Amino acid sequence: MNNNNTHVLQSQVDAAADALISVSGLIREQAKTCVYYAVMTHLLDTYPDYYLIPILCFQGNSGTGKSRAIKLMEKLVNEPAMLDGKGKTFSAIAPDLDGVTTALIEEADFRQPRVETQLIQLRTERRHRSQVVNMAGTGTPFPITNFGATIVEKRVPFSDAAVRNRTITVKTVRREGDYQDVSEVDIDSAGLRQVAEFVRENIRRVPVSDRVMECWRPLIEIAGVLGDFDWVIYLDEEYKKARKMLAVGDQYESEDVLIKAVIAAGGLSEDVRLKDVRESLEHSFNLKWSTQRIHATLVSLGIDTNFDGKYDRIVEAGCKKPRTLTQEKVF
Repeated sequence: MNNNNTHVLQSQVDAAADALISVSGLIREQAKTCVYYAVMTHLLDTYPDYYLIPILCFQGNSGTGKSRAIKLMEKLVNEPAMLDGKGKTFSAIAPDLDGVTTALIEEADFRQPRVETQLIQLRTERRHRSQVVNMAGTGTPFPITNFGATIVEKRVPFSDAAVRNRTITVKTVRREGDYQDVSEVDIDSAGLRQVAEFVRENIRRVPVSDRVMECWRPLIEIAGVLGDFDWVIYLDEEYKKARKMLAVGDQYESEDVLIKAVIAAGGLSEDVRLKDVRESLEHSFNLKWSTQRIHATLVSLGIDTNFDGKYDRIVEAGCKKPRTLTQEKVF
């Protein structure tokens, strides 16, 4: 490989990463993750059938740059289709995904969980490219071609563990800065198409040992061709987070995770606030639950709950001593 070529092509990657940083405030490693994902969309025809094509998810609170980032990605990816996912049902969004190479879905908080499992998840594997979906109200099967790259913008993680385990998540946060409007950024996919062609000619397949590595493999191969080993080193922490999530999904039911979070927050032997349980879920298991969901799950476990206007007093079945959880309202 020519070092001059890789230097020129890496400058194309840097330019795209700079553009993402300028509109969203992503840190450079996150921006490069997004750029390598964009390069991958130009290489979908090169991957073997057994390759997993990951989902890219911009996840964060309102005002943290998710919308700007996904709109900038529209300029960089291969054959983009921008879709609005807000409140969409299975029947509403299935036709929109037909034959789409790169689907970018804003506000992908769908009304029905099966959108994730029967449409979004299946886009990650070429063997599921031919689907027949039954459209509500018509009674007529609707064939679609459903394989490709998928970029979504969400406030919370995917509800299905299998979908989460196929997702590369870029968490957006509020950062100080003077950001540009996406329309003012003079960049397009031409530079990344050049990068993709170089990768196409020089790619080496990377063997993987688990689902986490399988999810990141296409991006690792691209970074490897370009010699960006600093970014590969950055992935070590991402692997650790993702493997923790995978372990939770594989080994525990949601009720077990909640009990572990309560214990981690100091509960069962001491009073504990719902806020602390919620933070324990996020810190230890990378799960974002509302206090309402925590309360409902505790009730489903046979734990009696009595409201006194200020506290949730919970008593584990068969236990004489009440435990107290502070009631909080989540906005």
